Amino acid sequence: MSIKEQAKFNSSLSEKLAVYLNNSSKETKKLPKNSSFVTFSAKNAKLNEQNEKLVSSLTKKGKVIYKAIQTNNSDHPWTFEKVTPNH
Repeated sequence: MSIKEQAKFNSSLSEKLAVYLNNSSKETKKLPKNSSFVTFSAKNAKLNEQNEKLVSSLTKKGKVIYKAIQTNNSDHPWTFEKVTPNH
């Protein structure tokens, strides 16, 4: 997958995530303000492979990241997983 394709897919997922976060649920209120997210698709395994590399790169730089994982459950369309730097 090219970087351009990855950016396009991530942009689309990020937009869906932003709508979800704006509609706030109790779950999202637990996330720290100014959190950094990397989105993971419920359907696109190639994108998820690339984004896993992105998470690894960011945590090596000392950043705390939340994986925003899209689900197929309309009641709970996203799950969140905190990833901390490996020091």
